[in-house]
Amino acid sequence: MAVSIKLLTVSLAVLVCCSTPGMPASAADALPGDAEQTASASYDSDTLSPIDPFAAQIVRQSAEFLAGLPTVSFSWFVTNDEITDAGETVTIVESGKTTMDRRAGFVEQTEQESGRRNYYYNGKAFTVVFPDEMLYASQPYSSDYDSLVAALRERTGAVLPAWIILSENLPQKIFEDLNSAAYLGTVILKGSEVHHIALSNTGADLQLWISVDESDPVPAMLIGTLTDQPGAPRFRVSFSSWIFNQELETNQFSFAPGADFERIAM
Repeated sequence: MAVSIKLLTVSLAVLVCCSTPGMPASAADALPGDAEQTASASYDSDTLSPIDPFAAQIVRQSAEFLAGLPTVSFSWFVTNDEITDAGETVTIVESGKTTMDRRAGFVEQTEQESGRRNYYYNGKAFTVVFPDEMLYASQPYSSDYDSLVAALRERTGAVLPAWIILSENLPQKIFEDLNSAAYLGTVILKGSEVHHIALSNTGADLQLWISVDESDPVPAMLIGTLTDQPGAPRFRVSFSSWIFNQELETNQFSFAPGADFERIAM
């Protein structure tokens, strides 16, 4: 599965739009107050130089670290801009928690503006649960995580929340079709020092804030801009509560419906 900057940006940008039915609603941006202003002031994709080796090294180190984790758990918060036909910007929000054991499966609990939606995969079946409506859909599937992501997109158009962060192919493909990359220095974000890096591709720009701790180089925040779409819509992802290499109970990757739940088609 190719993972270029454009695909990464689009995949994260459609996270909310593809998984949240109903009308979008305005919401306050939950990112630190000055982070986006600083980013806009210090970064212009038109002025980026070609790929900076130091920036590439930091991004690759983070991608390899994430892809090599046997187990991981983290929380995330997404805001996604939609440009209306009238040119107005409407922001949609989604938050959740992801837990994965690469050998056993994963579970994601999400909160969207339309309600809660949870995802389970135990290596044998993929299940989507709508706990507020007491509904669920399940289908047999047995393969690796990246194959599941590709199959879901092809068959249903669904995009799993934050899937790109867990892809084992990320280190090999992150620089595909990359036009430029720049190292913008370090800043304090959510109380921790992080690298600020900007990447640019035809049709998409991406900024990353990655921990300076080489033993723990996790992303703290992403801001992506779809430069080839009207209004250049922007998305923002904030990560927190990272936990690595913990002992996980594999039964949490399976959904056992109660008597009140109704099964629907996938």
